Amino acid sequence: MRLAAALVLLVALLACASAVAGEAAQYRPNPRDMAAARASLLRASDLGVSWTGGPKKASRPYGLGCGTSRVVTGAAEAEFSAVGGLDIQSHVQVLQDEAMVRAEIGRAGWAAVVRCLATGLEQTAGLGAKVVSTGRLPFPLLGDVTAAYRVILDLTAQGPNARMIVDVVAIGVRRTETSLVSVAPAQAGTALLASEQSLARALLGRARP
Repeated sequence: MRLAAALVLLVALLACASAVAGEAAQYRPNPRDMAAARASLLRASDLGVSWTGGPKKASRPYGLGCGTSRVVTGAAEAEFSAVGGLDIQSHVQVLQDEAMVRAEIGRAGWAAVVRCLATGLEQTAGLGAKVVSTGRLPFPLLGDVTAAYRVILDLTAQGPNARMIVDVVAIGVRRTETSLVSVAPAQAGTALLASEQSLARALLGRARP
């Protein structure tokens, strides 16, 4: 699987979030929270010399409104890739108050997003993806609230043994919502989980508001 396909996965994830949402997030950026979001992103120094990438223009704020008003006051994104089919994307949103963050990540809506992501992957032209399973990851509680899921899929268009995993990890601390979307070959699953837990702890300490 070419790493550029990871962009397709993320687009699918954000589209799913919008579809599940009862309403679009309100976007009211302010300089302080935009700077805080950028400072809370994953960095090249977190990953090692074999990784390339960095910050990029943030997408339109996403979320799982589910009838609850969400106000995003800061947003930032970064993406990094490495040889061997590895890709990791870092997303940070600063919300107007802490209750919005706890409601966003704490509800069961994240499971619906991941199910929607799995369906979207199977329908994405060119990937030839067949979802093998979706489920929660054994992830420690970090910050105020944590959600972690894994999608395992076979890429039939890439050969008989092309199995990949897509992990989605979301952490909320105070007004900051941090998420990681990781793509890797299935055989790297155990190492990836350990890496995600380490990265999540680093990002947790970086959150400002």
